[in-house]
Amino acid sequence: MNTLYLCYFKGFSKKLVVSFFGFLPIKQMEGSVSSLSRYTVLRDLMEKGIRVEGGDKLGKTIIFAKNHRHAERIVERFDQLFPEYKGGFARVIDYSANYYQTLIDDFSDRNKWPQIAVSVDMLDTGVDIPEVVNLVFFKKVRSKSKFWQMIGRGTRLCKDLFGAGQDKTHFLIFDYCGNFEFFRENPKGIEGKAVESLTERLFNAKIEIIKELQHLQYQEEGYISYRNELIDEVLAEINKLNEENFRVRQHIQYVHKFKNRTKWDSLTAIDVNEIKEHISPLIVPLNDDELAKRFDLLMYTIELAKLQTKKCHKADSECDSHRRGVI
Repeated sequence: MNTLYLCYFKGFSKKLVVSFFGFLPIKQMEGSVSSLSRYTVLRDLMEKGIRVEGGDKLGKTIIFAKNHRHAERIVERFDQLFPEYKGGFARVIDYSANYYQTLIDDFSDRNKWPQIAVSVDMLDTGVDIPEVVNLVFFKKVRSKSKFWQMIGRGTRLCKDLFGAGQDKTHFLIFDYCGNFEFFRENPKGIEGKAVESLTERLFNAKIEIIKELQHLQYQEEGYISYRNELIDEVLAEINKLNEENFRVRQHIQYVHKFKNRTKWDSLTAIDVNEIKEHISPLIVPLNDDELAKRFDLLMYTIELAKLQTKKCHKADSECDSHRRGVI
């Protein structure tokens, strides 16, 4: 760890969350996401969180929420508890939010609201906002690498954050879901495989078909025309990517590489892997009917299976002919 660029954290880790009526076990809290638990989390944050501007304002804070609905409820509860800040101090920042890039830019500006970003995956990794001084874990994390990446959102130093000559030297972590306890007992964590979205699976199916159709046996007018049509579709989706978006910027070299039409003339296995790893997860979901997209995916899967089966059958036939010639 390079201490020239990182700072230390202090933490509040709770196995039990105190409610008005005694102790609310964390397991119950996670299942019900009760208003009492949200009250406790937000009260702790506002009372114990690091503050700026001479203590008049809560410092920039990220609350890691379980899902979009959970995030909305946190913001709704905050607005109820602190009506003087209602309407902008705490905002949901995820892919469901309109103009989420503008929200991220505002959150990155120490002079603008929101002060509290309630994030669903969007701010977990890849975002450097030096002004962040409070991290609130309001969800379980079981991937060790992701957990430390999330903690990394608070590690950037920030000059003069607390006034002239008063730099950021540490940040706070509020852990309400036993994450530190989990990683003490399971040092390696549990690295689960990320689930591909329906949009990602559709895009990847098109990529696989494009690769199959470049083989010699498909160099006929109908196949060539269909392949070009698919290439036009995926290029249109890649060209829609906003290069100012922080996630896109992380993979910008691959975005530029595969925006080049000539790159699609002959895809290698490495190309396909790069597209799946660096491009597919960035594709913006269409607002089409889910059943229609599932039907399209089924059709593409059948097409791909037929193409691969035809290729295998041809290879088997060539092998049989070769064996007969040898015999």
